[in-house]
Amino acid sequence: MGSMINSRYALSDKPISGGMAEVYKATDTEEEMRKVAIKIFKNQEIEAEVLAESFKRETKALKDLKHPHIVELLDFGQEESTGNYFLVLEWMEKDLTTFLKESSVEGWEGWDEFWKVVGLPVLKALAFSHNRQIIHRDIKPSNILVASDGTLKLADFGISKLKGYLKPSKTLRDFGSPIFTPPERDDGTYTYTRDVFSFGVLVLISLTQAKIADHNDISQGLQGLEAQAPSEIVEIITRAVSLDDPLERQQNADVLLAEINAVQGKISPIDSRKKSRCYLKLSHTVLKKLQDKLDKSQEEIQNIVLEDLNSGCGISIDKKKDAENNRDNCYNIFGFTYRYIVKVKTGEQYRLFVIDAQDWSSSSLEENRERAWSPPYEFRFDNPRIRWEAEEVIQELKRDVEDHEADRRLRRAEEEKQRIFRVWSDLLKAKEEWEKNREKPLKYRSVEPEGHGNQVIFELSELPEDDVVGQPRHVKNSNGRSILQGEVVEIKGDRLILSVSAGEIDRLPPRGELLFNTIAAEEALRRQKNAVDAIKYDRGVRADLRNLLVNPQAVRTPELPAAVEFLNANLNPSQQEVVKAALGTADFLIVQGPPGTGKTTFITEVIGQTLQENPDARILLSSQTHVALDNALERIQALNPNLKLVRPWHTGTGVRERAFSLAGRTDGTVEE
Repeated sequence: MGSMINSRYALSDKPISGGMAEVYKATDTEEEMRKVAIKIFKNQEIEAEVLAESFKRETKALKDLKHPHIVELLDFGQEESTGNYFLVLEWMEKDLTTFLKESSVEGWEGWDEFWKVVGLPVLKALAFSHNRQIIHRDIKPSNILVASDGTLKLADFGISKLKGYLKPSKTLRDFGSPIFTPPERDDGTYTYTRDVFSFGVLVLISLTQAKIADHNDISQGLQGLEAQAPSEIVEIITRAVSLDDPLERQQNADVLLAEINAVQGKISPIDSRKKSRCYLKLSHTVLKKLQDKLDKSQEEIQNIVLEDLNSGCGISIDKKKDAENNRDNCYNIFGFTYRYIVKVKTGEQYRLFVIDAQDWSSSSLEENRERAWSPPYEFRFDNPRIRWEAEEVIQELKRDVEDHEADRRLRRAEEEKQRIFRVWSDLLKAKEEWEKNREKPLKYRSVEPEGHGNQVIFELSELPEDDVVGQPRHVKNSNGRSILQGEVVEIKGDRLILSVSAGEIDRLPPRGELLFNTIAAEEALRRQKNAVDAIKYDRGVRADLRNLLVNPQAVRTPELPAAVEFLNANLNPSQQEVVKAALGTADFLIVQGPPGTGKTTFITEVIGQTLQENPDARILLSSQTHVALDNALERIQALNPNLKLVRPWHTGTGVRERAFSLAGRTDGTVEE
């Protein structure tokens, strides 16, 4: 390590560039050892006042020009030991000259890519500078720097501005760059157009293969541009590099930018269809594995992988590999031939690192592709020219994969929530169909009232195959409405006697069908379907009922009361604990057990405790069997003989409710 500046900046041993000032790579010891560039104005061949003016001009320019594509000034001052002026600038990895050599001219895919990568950021910075009346005067590749993420920034605002301060013996050639400088004398008349000229030459040198050594070679560069850019762009650059008349050039960089943007706006629909690139790198292990398997070169292996992925693939998170690689983000990419495992390595967030490639069956790959996220990218094995843009693609990929999988989890959760309701609905539909097809219709050829007035005798056309006594039957009119309902009480030969519960006998057609009466069952099923829908669409009394049914883990744990005075002194300790849980629950409590384990005793105690605490409470008790319901009601009534109960009463036409007392009754019949 070299010397220190003001006990803060540690310089490298040798400068990385020279000229009017020397530039060193340095470390800022007060900012977490951040890398910076130190520009020291100490050229012994230039007068001190010229160096001071250069420092002053560049400092002022960089302080005024805060722009994402202009190098950032971090600090400035004078060395305490030497008095030399210095600037502290953000560190940039390379300049455009090196960047272009690494990219190679053949690597550009025409004007559009060059414009996006180089032309647009440079011209934006230059237009920003011109709008603030600052002229650069030394636009060339070495004064355009490239950050590690590929961001281009304009630098060096000090040298070429100082022509008026140079000694008469010094010429512009000593400090300028003749190729990029227009031929006319700089008398201040066409100052802004000099930067326009320099930008045009920069385009020709960067985008074409023409060897431009002096102004005479510019025409050759324009010919090369014709093969790379639309004719409208060639015409604009031709005017920008006019050698004969500065008036032909665009007035300033802002005008030049507007002209090019107008053309780009016309061709942007084509450009917008290009896919963003997602960059890859094969690990040595994967490359060796595929080479051994396929007996191909590295380039051929890469082409096979690219064809597999760019034909259409799906990406999902590999949670197992995530756990193995700690913080590395690992993903599965399902192609048509292989399943690839990739990860985003720390320090290389601009590409995916392929750590495995596995043979999978085409059916498994297809199944996983359908579930996974489909990337809208073109996969490449190159190094990205614009690293920050490549990083954005990877960040976008990570977000989109995570969003896709989060959406899938939500969909699966919602599907699971709806599954139980589909099962219930399918069961009710099956019951409905079963009820409709429960019994064959009984055809009759004549009908007459029986003597008692509430019975009808039907003469059947054919005898029933099964015993139908006790069945509810009814007759419909031509409009499908029930006109007579009753219960079959007897069959004598071909004569069927129906006890009428509703309808008018004199409206019966002389011939017709006695249909199995499913009105009550259909009404019950309709109520059940309405109940299922109410829960499914959160229309119940409790809006959270659906969530509690499909997510049992959301049910709150009962808060057991401290002490309970039990009404039934014969409850065992287990029954007492269950009763306490029932009294302390806020949502649901499921109690299971075989017959004879005291479930009815438990129910009776819970209802008695609830009514004792709140006499105005209304409790609904239901059961799949009448016997179980009647047994529970009898015990409840025994606890409180004055308690009013309501018991469903079944008729041939449906279900009715009547108040009754079960005291002293054991047959389950209704006592009004």
